[in-house]
Amino acid sequence: MSQRLRAKYNQLILNNGSADELIDECIDGVDDLLPIIDRLRTRGFVIMLKWDGGRGAGDSGPYDFLLSGHADSGVDSGRSVRTNHHSLEQAILTGLIKTQETFGPF
Repeated sequence: MSQRLRAKYNQLILNNGSADELIDECIDGVDDLLPIIDRLRTRGFVIMLKWDGGRGAGDSGPYDFLLSGHADSGVDSGRSVRTNHHSLEQAILTGLIKTQETFGPF
């Protein structure tokens, strides 16, 4: 994660901002977010991204971010995070924000 993105991400967390703000200002696509997801994986989280073809414009969105702890990793496997949105970047960023709220800084 670039220093600029990290600074904006931290500011977003502190100010309870929306993922849209960060996407508009710093994110050039999903590739910018993959290193964060991979870091969570190395810390024992299970992360899934889902494209749901059964959803449409009138619902919560076709892109899902799902994260949970894994019992063998020492991460609390009783808690999980799930978000869904109309853009993949929004789903991931909102999921990362909820992950930090649920599990603490990563």
